[in-house]
Amino acid sequence: EVICVGGYDAGGTALDAVERYDPTSDSWSSLPPLPAARYGAQAVARSEGVMILGGTGPDGFDATNVFLLE
Repeated sequence: EVICVGGYDAGGTALDAVERYDPTSDSWSSLPPLPAARYGAQAVARSEGVMILGGTGPDGFDATNVFLLE
């Protein structure tokens, strides 16, 4: 499975979307959104879940908080 988080739309607006791709069924599903929109973030898979680090917020400034998706 692949988890995609954040990004930005065609208008350049940062997104809080979290989506999961299941290659076995070739299907996407939506998960609960990030607490704040983010693009250019990094993700690390850990036993606790997926950590979302850094990136840029909708205000154009570098994000300093970390989110944990369980």
